[in-house]
Amino acid sequence: MNPRIRMILVIAVFVVSPIGAWLFHSGVLEFEHTPGQGKNYGDLVHPARPLDGFKLFDEQGNPVDREIFLGQWTMLEIANRQCVEDCKKNIYKMRQIRLALGKDAYRVQRMVLTEDMGAVKGILSDNPGTLLFRIAESAMPMLKSFPDFVEGDIPSVAGRIYIVDPLGNLMMKYPENADPSNVLKDLRQLLKATWIRPKT
Repeated sequence: MNPRIRMILVIAVFVVSPIGAWLFHSGVLEFEHTPGQGKNYGDLVHPARPLDGFKLFDEQGNPVDREIFLGQWTMLEIANRQCVEDCKKNIYKMRQIRLALGKDAYRVQRMVLTEDMGAVKGILSDNPGTLLFRIAESAMPMLKSFPDFVEGDIPSVAGRIYIVDPLGNLMMKYPENADPSNVLKDLRQLLKATWIRPKT
């Protein structure tokens, strides 16, 4: 079966059906996925990994928990400390991808996590609407959910775009220097296959 069709079926099951969600996230419902198959779209994280048990901090120092992920799809970038070229490109890509979603743009939010908010603030001034949170020691359990994370080494998961579903689960990752058109195609399919909308 076409990998994109398989992805749509899986998302439809685990988002629309609570029982399907439990089966998929627990690994009871198996899903065969070959990384890179198709047109180099994102790699599904299977089983999807809940992002919980952590606190992030906003620009005012207020704690933020997993509620920030609920109700919307999230394009997520973990910035290295200096937010060098790849980081800047991903922030810009996320902005352009969301704009290209047109009427469905409100269903997707953009988020950057960083150790050093000062290094990223200036970049975000050119990319309004991007959420910025500081990673603290309490966020380490969350980062362990990310594929390829090396203990104590935040840059090990930096430089790429991740997708978090509206239930707060990490479910897709993209390679470094991912083609934004592929991220856009995946998001369009995900939005088409799901009914969850942000609270108004």
